[in-house]
Amino acid sequence: MGGILEKIIEKKDHPAREAVIWNNLFFGPSRRKGVKMRPDWEAGNSPFFLHPEILDEVVKYVYLPKDIAEGVRQFAKQKAAEKATAERDAKKAAKP
Repeated sequence: MGGILEKIIEKKDHPAREAVIWNNLFFGPSRRKGVKMRPDWEAGNSPFFLHPEILDEVVKYVYLPKDIAEGVRQFAKQKAAEKATAERDAKKAAKP
């Protein structure tokens, strides 16, 4: 967001530029059209995205920056409001 990578790439003397374009098919000078992925590569969603309600328990054991914690709390409130709205709409639809 905000085009940070583009700004780094525009400045030829930026200290991070070489690391950003190294082996980068989109920004770098490579002519390769693809890369091979290792078969053991894995990705997953953040537990805070899946279950934002766990934040208060996690903070007891793990350091979490205040701005991140506040963002997760806001996300939890948003998800709770969406869930309440969906349940209310389902009840309305179930009534004859």
